[in-house]
Amino acid sequence: MSPDRVAKAVERLRFHLYEKKGRHDFERGRAGAKLPRNHNWRAYRLTERGEVLGATVARFARTAECLEIDVFLTTGTDAYPEAEVCRAVVLFCMSEAFKTGGALALLFTKQAADGRVPPEVVALAAEHGVTLSHVDECYIDEAEFRALYLALTDLEPAARDVLGRLGEERLVSPEKVCYLIHRGVWTAREIAAILLSTPFPELALAGRVRPEHRLLWADALSAGRGGLLGGCLDRALSLREGFDGEGRFVDVGGRTGEPTRVEFEPVEYCRRYTSRDGPLTLSGWTTEGGDLVVEEGAVLAAYVRAWDAPGLAARLGAELRRLSSLGHEGETPVIVVSGDLRLLSAGEQMSLRSVALERNLPLLVSPDTTLALDNEVRRRFARGRITRG
Repeated sequence: MSPDRVAKAVERLRFHLYEKKGRHDFERGRAGAKLPRNHNWRAYRLTERGEVLGATVARFARTAECLEIDVFLTTGTDAYPEAEVCRAVVLFCMSEAFKTGGALALLFTKQAADGRVPPEVVALAAEHGVTLSHVDECYIDEAEFRALYLALTDLEPAARDVLGRLGEERLVSPEKVCYLIHRGVWTAREIAAILLSTPFPELALAGRVRPEHRLLWADALSAGRGGLLGGCLDRALSLREGFDGEGRFVDVGGRTGEPTRVEFEPVEYCRRYTSRDGPLTLSGWTTEGGDLVVEEGAVLAAYVRAWDAPGLAARLGAELRRLSSLGHEGETPVIVVSGDLRLLSAGEQMSLRSVALERNLPLLVSPDTTLALDNEVRRRFARGRITRG
């Protein structure tokens, strides 16, 4: 944004925060304060370590029946380019528009960008192959909104194709799935695993399946559990964690950087990670203690098996032998299981560890048991059930 537009946006933001009459008591910290309704102006800011990167002021416009934006402010730093900040603010506004329940459209006031759709938004849309046709009318219509919301959501092509089919068949709307991702209910990779691993992904994503449906419930729960266990591995690999000198698990701060590429193979339910800035390090998941280290440029092939304790006892040994017979040239293969492995008897654990060592296929054990995973999956199913779409 130009310095002149930044100054105008800051002045408009100050007007909403300090000068506008009828502001809500909660903004002044008064006792008994209430959050503003959707049709009242609400200010939001995007910050990183206390530094404001972007801000917006929006409300649900009753006359237009869509989200109206009065302030659209984005800046950039060396660590966070302005294009990324703009993308984050646009996605927030789109998710807010979806949440309010009105039309999936965005309306900008004349004060937001001198009577036009902000040029940063126009450039962002064009970069993702979406042409905005109402720039001078300060408006993004429903068709453009849907296309841009999906384009800004990081879903791999195969998952995007499945989601498009579900939308065409009116089983679950793509906008709902985008909302679940950007509101943190599921991550994009967890969603992709669900879309590609079950014949009925809409049941899990829309939360329409219930325990009384037995087989359908078991299928949806299994898909959700597998996606969630893979998501736990994603976070463990991206966070800079480890053990201190006294053996305590600590966060040493910062991030190692996301893996350059994460590919999901639904047939074998395998997540392949390729390292970017330095080696990938995983602490606290190995059965033998210590860290699992994958050198930069190498590929970590993680076969996720989210089985409960009886399933591990009955199937894991044979699965280790089968997977070890597959070709793993240029890869570091591992098999990821739930914390239920620790619930098996000492003899069963020792037998499975011996097979893993013999087949050179390390076991990675999640801190979470299937009971904890299933409880979290149920919570996410409930969020999907009460969300529009």
